[in-house]
Amino acid sequence: MKKLNLKPLLAATAFTVVLLAAQVALAQSEQDVSDLYSILGSFYRNFLLPIGTVLAGLVIVFGGITYAASGGDPTKAQNAKSYIFGAISGLVLLILASFIIQTITK
Repeated sequence: MKKLNLKPLLAATAFTVVLLAAQVALAQSEQDVSDLYSILGSFYRNFLLPIGTVLAGLVIVFGGITYAASGGDPTKAQNAKSYIFGAISGLVLLILASFIIQTITK
């Protein structure tokens, strides 16, 4: 049986969600539309940062549950640790990106 590759579908879905969220952010923005940095900064702070934080939190919880349920199996424990490390790395990148965007928009 051939394995279905969902990566292109997920990428297209993510791109569509980002475009729709950008339109919502532009429609709700009270700032001048010509100020692209401010629009992108508000889009990041109001949409991408909260979603990324929630997703990272869910991955950390999933990794913790997987680690607790590993039952001493080193492979499962290592996979769980990689989930947690990846989520924490993602949170650090979100925070760094937030600092960069804040510096650019000021």
